[in-house]
Amino acid sequence: QGYDTIIVDASDPIGPGAALYSSEFYSLLRSRLRPDGAVSVQSGSFWYMPQVLSTVYHGLKQVFPCVRTYQW
Repeated sequence: QGYDTIIVDASDPIGPGAALYSSEFYSLLRSRLRPDGAVSVQSGSFWYMPQVLSTVYHGLKQVFPCVRTYQW
């Protein structure tokens, strides 16, 4: 059992919100997913917040085999 999809719209990665950008948090998400489940994480704008996007991307890559970015 587990979730098909988990969507994360976290606060900024400062103070208590920083824990939502850790590989430990992403591991917890993965443990709650079905084997074919997906996670979507709001990670800021590539143009305005590139460091946040980079942090999220690299953190997810430590836990998930397939990570893609999408800018709309």
